[in-house]
Amino acid sequence: MNTHQRNNKARNSLHYYLTLALIIITGCGRKPRHLFDPEKKQPEEAFHRLALPAVKGITLEKHNKGNLISWNELSYVPPSREEQPPTLHHEDALPPAPIFIGYNVYRFATAAFVPEHPLNKKPITAMSYLDELPPKKYEWGYVVRPVFKDRKALIEGVSSQIIIDTLP
Repeated sequence: MNTHQRNNKARNSLHYYLTLALIIITGCGRKPRHLFDPEKKQPEEAFHRLALPAVKGITLEKHNKGNLISWNELSYVPPSREEQPPTLHHEDALPPAPIFIGYNVYRFATAAFVPEHPLNKKPITAMSYLDELPPKKYEWGYVVRPVFKDRKALIEGVSSQIIIDTLP
């Protein structure tokens, strides 16, 4: 076998392995996802969270027991049946408007993201929350989100503005 034949054989095996690696990396054997297929039905949301109201007027007061976060009462009037958009499947079967059930309060270090889970275990109905003795090593940020019940699921509205607890 001469040098030219060895180079061709090496080049062919390199092409073979590169092609095999590309096929493996791109997901050969997976069912293709049709992202833009109009026939594929996405789960329908009756109301988008951005259409729901946000909490306004959030304030923070320092107390010897912790930080007291308070906010204005949410002004929410569920849309009437005439204002509700028709559903895609049944024009007569309009979903009920979301029902306001309370608030969730979130605390996060100002250099971090809003956490996935609120400080409170269940939505609270009061317009204030006492965060008892948060650790002093960070500047804390707080946001409040309204909670609504839509069909069987709970959905949160948009976050309030961020209020910052600066270090003493």
